[in-house]
Amino acid sequence: MFAHYKYDQSVYQITVNAVDDSQGKINVNATYKQIQDRDGKSVTNGTTYDLTDESTPTFTNTYSTTLPLSGMSGVTLTYLAGAAMLCVAAAWMHVRRKASARGGERRE
Repeated sequence: MFAHYKYDQSVYQITVNAVDDSQGKINVNATYKQIQDRDGKSVTNGTTYDLTDESTPTFTNTYSTTLPLSGMSGVTLTYLAGAAMLCVAAAWMHVRRKASARGGERRE
């Protein structure tokens, strides 16, 4: 199994009936009913459906990823380090601007 995939666990019972019509043709019809749902739980309604182009069993596998929780220590420390760097950069820019305004050393 692959991480992040959720596989559809549906189970269907398909019944195929073939009848010779005595004129060189075989008439075929198929029906199905669901035995287990996508989570693997038993389906007890026992409803039978004709298998046609418009009515077919469907399986849906899904893929999803999750974002890290904001309460995780690694993520919190990353945010704090980023905020600290922004404060340092803002302070440095403020000091440089003050020095430039007083006629201090100019760097252009």
